[in-house]
Amino acid sequence: MALADVKLKIEEDAKRQAEEILKKAKAEADDIILKAEEEAQKIQKEWMQRAKEERENVFKRREIVANLDLRKLELAMKRSLIEGVLNEAREKLCQLDSKTHVAFVAKLLKTAVKESESVEGVLYVGEDEKVITNEWIASFNEENGTKLVLAHERLPHKGGFVLNLGDIDINCSFDMLITNIQDDLELTIAEELFVN
Repeated sequence: MALADVKLKIEEDAKRQAEEILKKAKAEADDIILKAEEEAQKIQKEWMQRAKEERENVFKRREIVANLDLRKLELAMKRSLIEGVLNEAREKLCQLDSKTHVAFVAKLLKTAVKESESVEGVLYVGEDEKVITNEWIASFNEENGTKLVLAHERLPHKGGFVLNLGDIDINCSFDMLITNIQDDLELTIAEELFVN
């Protein structure tokens, strides 16, 4: 075989081997690209699923928070309405006509004296009290066999009185009367206002 033939044979073998290597490398590259695309699609699908789930969770959380906020507003509104009714009740007590006011206070005072079993005490009234006077107390004492006196000091409450019997104070101010029955009143008011 001549040198030129050997050289040609080597070149052809090298060319064939190079083509096979390139063909094999291209097949491997195509395989890698295909696997990479499949992996990318898988990752994308997982992220899309996560995003969908997270989106649903975000919406659920927002809905829960919105419902809680709505409930808070509703409770605040109901609370405000109940307080308004209680304030109106206090005002109505303070605006009783003289005859009704005197009868109501007399009944409260009789109950307070009866429960304490004491006939002597000091009666404190509010700053705006016009019906309970020294004359009224003298009349009450005469009718009920008590020895009550009107304090010179006025208290900052509206309507009613505080009866001091030594170490005991019996608070029958209108504010305290409403406060003492407030839980029951709130329940009743809530039932009237909000139960269909």
